[in-house]
Formats: sequence, C-alpha cells, structure tokens
Amino acid sequence: MPKRIAIRLFTTAATAILFAAAAPAASVGWTSWTSSTGGASGTVTGSLNANSQSIGVTYTGEISFTQLNGAGFNYYTPASTYTSSTASNAPVADMIAISGTTAAHTFTFSSPVTNLTFAVVSLGRSSVPVSYNFSAPFTILSQGPGVPYGGCATCLSGSGTSVLTGTEGDGVLEFAGTFSSLSFTVTSGEYWNGFTIGALGGSAPPPTVPEPGSLGLIGLAGVTAFSVWKKMRRA
Repeated sequence: MPKRIAIRLFTTAATAILFAAAAPAASVGWTSWTSSTGGASGTVTGSLNANSQSIGVTYTGEISFTQLNGAGFNYYTPASTYTSSTASNAPVADMIAISGTTAAHTFTFSSPVTNLTFAVVSLGRSSVPVSYNFSAPFTILSQGPGVPYGGCATCLSGSGTSVLTGTEGDGVLEFAGTFSSLSFTVTSGEYWNGFTIGALGGSAPPPTVPEPGSLGLIGLAGVTAFSVWKKMRRA
C-alpha cells in the first residue's frame, strides 16, 4: 500500500510539471495582401507563411476598400482582442473591407492550408447585426472591444457553427482542418466591416518535450516520492 502511494505521488507531480511545460500559443502566418482590383466583384492577392511554406492567397468578391503591404491604420488593436492561448500574434494593418452585398466571398490557396485563422473588424453594429455564413464551422478563439469603434467582450457569436454574427464585433476565428478554399456570404449589410485570413504556424503541433529544467524537477519529484515510500515502509 505505501508503495502505491509513492507511485501516485510521483505520477501527480510529474503530470503537473508536464502541464506547466506545455507549448505556448502558436504563431499565426497572417496574409500579406499585395495587390487589389476593387469593385462589386474584385480580386485581392497576397501570400501567407504556414509551416515554413509560402502559400499564395487569392480573395474574390465584393470590395469596399483594402489596406495593402502593411500600410494604413492598424484596426487590429488592442492585441488582446486578437490573441489567445492558441494564436500568439495579431494581424498588422492589411485588411479587406466590405459592405455586405449578396456576392460570394471566397479565399483560394495555392496549396492546401491547415488550421485557418480569420480576423474580423467591426462586424455589425449594436442595432444592426451582420452575419457571415461560412462554408465550414469555426471556433471563436478571442474577441473583445476594437479600436476605434469600441464593441464589447461578447459582440461575436456562433462558435461551433458556420454562422458568425457580430454586433460591433472584433476577434479571431479558427477553422480546424485542411482547406484549398474557404467562402462565405453575408446576411444584412453596413458600411463597413473588415477581415483578413491566416494560418497557425504548424498543421500539427509536435509532442510537448519538457525543458531540461523541467526534467530535473520530474527527477526531483521521483526522488521525493521514493523517499516518502521508504520512510513509510520503515514505520
């Protein structure tokens, strides 16, 4: 019986240390948009980096205006609205803005991309909810007030479905799986709401390996548990 207690002590300590050494949030390769032909049915092109690979991205659909090559006001602030325990970095400036016509909005990738991320700016207003109806379900990773239009901590809804609704919503979604394209239509409209797309740095995070210091702590936990067992055995 004492030996079982010692083994349990070791297992509990080692498990706690492994969780403490868990990998941090993954870096997101947000798209760098480089060229645009605007209009009711326009095209925007760029590229993103995912898994050490440069992937071409083409957006087709309605365009009200764009921000290209990292220029323009950075609407993706504060960073806390666009980062989470999954995605470590927010986009910077590059954005496609729409007003919400009936046109289809489609992203096409030159190579399949795993675990897409989608950042949205100022979706809807408190009195005018606007919905994006995606071709795949998503999870809301983060959301919160945006700059300069405000918003709230829960102005986006629809996590676990394929319909994102915003009432002045800002935040980041994740689409799990592998995609050659992603599309959405819009219910209701306003002037304006914006977005960009990216991908988590790796398609599958590698197994967590404890750092050398953590390995030492696991060893210490084992020694401590063994000592407890020896003392209890002598008692």
